Amino acid sequence: MTATQSAPLAEVAQAVNEVRVPSAPELAPMVSIVDLHKHYRTAEGDVHAVRGISFDVARGEFVTLLGPSGCGKTTILRSVAGLETPTSGEIFINQRVVFSSGRRIRLTPAQRQIGMVFQSYAIWPHMSVFDNVAYPLRRRKLPKAEITARTTEVLEMLGLAHAAKRSATKLSGGQQQRVAVARALVSRAELILFDEPLSNLDAKLRKEVRQEIRDLQQRLGITVLYVTHDQEEAMAVSDRILVLESGEIKDQGPPARVYSRPTDVFAANFVGESETLDGTVVDADDDHWLVQTGIGRLQVARQPHDTVRVSETVVLTVRPEHLQLWEPAAATRTQTIPGSVRSASFLGPFAELVVELESGHLVTARVSGGAGAAPGAPVHVRIEPHHVVLHAGRTPAGQASQ
Repeated sequence: MTATQSAPLAEVAQAVNEVRVPSAPELAPMVSIVDLHKHYRTAEGDVHAVRGISFDVARGEFVTLLGPSGCGKTTILRSVAGLETPTSGEIFINQRVVFSSGRRIRLTPAQRQIGMVFQSYAIWPHMSVFDNVAYPLRRRKLPKAEITARTTEVLEMLGLAHAAKRSATKLSGGQQQRVAVARALVSRAELILFDEPLSNLDAKLRKEVRQEIRDLQQRLGITVLYVTHDQEEAMAVSDRILVLESGEIKDQGPPARVYSRPTDVFAANFVGESETLDGTVVDADDDHWLVQTGIGRLQVARQPHDTVRVSETVVLTVRPEHLQLWEPAAATRTQTIPGSVRSASFLGPFAELVVELESGHLVTARVSGGAGAAPGAPVHVRIEPHHVVLHAGRTPAGQASQ
């Protein structure tokens, strides 16, 4: 038996393998963030929430800030929106400086000409759907006819025209989130910020609404900066993902690359799951590294960007779906490690097997189709060299291998 990938994250990553980022060098980015810092003073002491982050968002690009709670992603988004004042750095929107600590510039949220969708929807309970969506236009004192035309257009676009006269609070959670998106779109802002917009929806609705957001973004060509802690959500909607931890960018790139070849151990363990092994490079040829680990010697396919040398310490990461399981009689000698199944869990499209190797290490493999081997069954684990990702250094604290 072999373990074949069927986990949702890998499927989502493969589905968005084509990068849709505008590539013309003459196009200036819609958003530029330069050396952004944010310090908070708390009763426990100073907190450095954002640590010198810099990145651009191209016009028409969908960029997601992904990371655990407290990693700084919402602070960055609120700084772009003008709802948070950074300690230092600069922020440009559409080539206009909206914040600069050195030049003492800080434009208000209204002056930044952006749309924003919050986790809480921020629906006015005393207003109808139409009035909620039309509110930004009325604040700008646009002609009544233009307000009606633009609001109706957006409601029709999001399938809400039939509910225009209803109280917004009488709608379902998914419909209320569509009202929030419509309100962001009606101003025709070229940049829309989303702060955990789907967290209050159930799993099925999250998939539906996230696809609607993605379809609208592509159809209208708007630029999106999106915040979430949900890895599958980030994979499904993004052109590019920035993985954050402790106020720093740990990895960034198209979803398929971040999933299949993470450049950082934290990213490998946060975006999906990975087995993590400390090791030492003991030999190398033109195509492979040979790494001594706690479970034995493993071959690792060399990559153009590798900078390690023989005798250096490294960290290896490999996805559970890339651990192949063989019955002992069918096992090959190359890169196979004997062990036995400790436990097996049937999880629908795949089974998750915890295998105890002869070294005593526990590893998790995912096998598609059926419940997999029974606990106690002898197996051999095979790891293909091209499925192992090599990182220089040692496993960070808190991410140690078993």
